[in-house]
Amino acid sequence: MEKLYPDELKLTEHLPGGRQYIIPIPYLRGRQRREEYSQGKMRSAIKEIRKGGILYLMDNPIVLCYLETSQEGHFIIVDGHHRVRAAANGKMTGNRITKIPSLIYSLGELVPVFEQILHKPFNEETLQQRFEDQTAEALASFHFLHDTRIPRLTIPPGQDINNLPFPTFEN
Repeated sequence: MEKLYPDELKLTEHLPGGRQYIIPIPYLRGRQRREEYSQGKMRSAIKEIRKGGILYLMDNPIVLCYLETSQEGHFIIVDGHHRVRAAANGKMTGNRITKIPSLIYSLGELVPVFEQILHKPFNEETLQQRFEDQTAEALASFHFLHDTRIPRLTIPPGQDINNLPFPTFEN
């Protein structure tokens, strides 16, 4: 499946606001397949997190989309896969970070941004399907992971993303 947007694009420069929460890693679902991770980006993320720790992540929060099905809600990583992996890798950074500063958006907030960036029409259903497909592909590419490392935590459906049960932060 083709990438949703170019790697060199800084998505946060195109996104207004976002809800600022600190989300535990087990709640995050990635969209990047294993082979899409760049060693150079991983080294850079590890270096920055080693140097700045949680403060670096607060200044450079990841971007999440809150997706909801009839049974559960999920946080899909839209931007920040390398930062999440680097933060979780305490051996490389010297300090394992288990909760990630995040900017959370709804599908409706992301659709016009992707339309503007990609110069093609999107709607919420198309974007949700794309996220779900990419998340399934990413999970399949990490099939070798121990079962305890696979994200399993969800939140109940009907959650107001302006009032989530997680701590907030300011950057």
